[in-house]
Amino acid sequence: MSVKIIFTDLDGTLLSASQVAVSDRNMSALKKAAEAGVHIVPCTGRSCGMLPPQLLSSDFVRYVVSCHGARVYDRKLGKTLYEDIFTPEQSYEILRLIEKKGIYAEIAAEGTIYVEKHLDEHLEDYPVPTHHIWYMYDRRYTAVDNIADYFLENRIGIEKVNIYSMPDSLYEDIYESITATGFVRHTRPGAAPDLEFYHHTLDKNKAVDTLLDALGIDAKDAFAIGDSGSDYDILCKVGVSVAMGNAIQQDKDVARYVTDINTRDGVGKAIEKYVLENTAATALPDIGEFERRCDKLVCIDSDGCALDTMEIKHKECFCTAFIECFGLQPIAKYAREAWDYTNLYSKTRGFYRMKTLIMSMELLAKRREVVQRGFKVPDVTALKDWCNTYDVLSDATLREYAETHDDEIIAKTLEWSAEVNRRVKRIVKAVPPFTNVRESLAALKGRADVVVVSATPTAALESEWTEHGIKEHTAFICGQEYGSKKDVIARLGKLYGEGNVLMIGDAMGDFTAADAAGAAFYPICPGDEDGSWRLFRDEVSQLFVDGRYVADTQSRYAARLDACLADSPSWDTVD
Repeated sequence: MSVKIIFTDLDGTLLSASQVAVSDRNMSALKKAAEAGVHIVPCTGRSCGMLPPQLLSSDFVRYVVSCHGARVYDRKLGKTLYEDIFTPEQSYEILRLIEKKGIYAEIAAEGTIYVEKHLDEHLEDYPVPTHHIWYMYDRRYTAVDNIADYFLENRIGIEKVNIYSMPDSLYEDIYESITATGFVRHTRPGAAPDLEFYHHTLDKNKAVDTLLDALGIDAKDAFAIGDSGSDYDILCKVGVSVAMGNAIQQDKDVARYVTDINTRDGVGKAIEKYVLENTAATALPDIGEFERRCDKLVCIDSDGCALDTMEIKHKECFCTAFIECFGLQPIAKYAREAWDYTNLYSKTRGFYRMKTLIMSMELLAKRREVVQRGFKVPDVTALKDWCNTYDVLSDATLREYAETHDDEIIAKTLEWSAEVNRRVKRIVKAVPPFTNVRESLAALKGRADVVVVSATPTAALESEWTEHGIKEHTAFICGQEYGSKKDVIARLGKLYGEGNVLMIGDAMGDFTAADAAGAAFYPICPGDEDGSWRLFRDEVSQLFVDGRYVADTQSRYAARLDACLADSPSWDTVD
């Protein structure tokens, strides 16, 4: 898949908190994509004239899908390629209902904003939205008297109308009168006295399809990014769909990827990763193309659940690098115990590596023997600040944090994480599945679809499951690139319905993800993995397929996992 066009929403997506400026990183990513031959298309609820200054002055934004799809405009030729707007007669009827009422209304038409003349003369008396002030005081609008007559006489059709902060005494009357015309579709915020409406046949997909056809581009070669309900349809359509970290859940559910929030350059980061780097992530199978074959779905974690890789990874890779990179040799014995407890034998088993690093350091700092030796455990305050700052925790966001935070623990943590990856690649080889995994997968054939759901990179999962001849039993493999376990299970689960999805995992985090996604859970208990799989093969798989894996049964099995993972360490601590 090669991205040939980028559709980007503006407010809440490309724009920063001011809703006026495009950040340097976002702008740089757009420019680089354009230089690579990719079309950059703002796809927004705004009119063309209200694009941010950086885009209006740029030479790479030729096409604009404006007013939620009411118009597709070619800026270079000054030509409208598509429109779905009110007729002049309909525009006249609408404007007669709102003119001379003393309300602040922005009328989008012909790529600009029209307002009533009295508003222009007393702008300071009206509730101009904060992010519109720049545009209004820059006089990027047209003010006219008798605006209804003006539109009819000049044969102008409205693209969209926004009314802000209407008095309560007028709101219901205007809302009902406009709705009664029969040719209006509107959005009506729950609490705010605002109103937005457009032509009742408006369909953003038609606008997007018109542009794609004109450019000869297939939707599978398009990239779209957004945050709101108005972006949902285009996210469903394109080959590379990205929801902002601050997007509504509906967008996140349908999008192929989720990026950072708008105030932290989510657009720039997504373009860098899925367009500019042309990484393997863009070539991953689209989860939206997954097809249900059976009535049941079984999701399976990989490390420590299906494959016997947890012990070797943590003891030979993570922990040894932990001791070496942070200078913990004088307390190596206790460092090993803290690491193994946090990552293998307690209820934090399976947590993200940076979080368990913090937990392990804090356990060491309070251990009596460590305190008595006078050893100073590294301060992880900066790491905790990073965890609290970013929604997406990864090496990439930690490197970004390091650019503005010169802290030794951050630098050492990046060094440690890179060293862990090197050791895993060098050391972890030919580690087989647990006994009874193959037989359990074979027993599910034709009775349930099997999907791997893991926080491990997809490429590594593909390699490991192929190496051991068990990929053939799976319908799909979802690694960390597809999002959280909860989100993946919930999305796939919609194809099967309530009571038809089971998650198999070896950590309490897997149980939490399954519960949040509305799926049942079966545990592979650490220390008794072979027995857990044997029980699944001989008993649980049949119960699930027959619809007899009920809450009481699940609770009985889940209690076994809870019982084998510790709540607190066995050693003495000091305050």
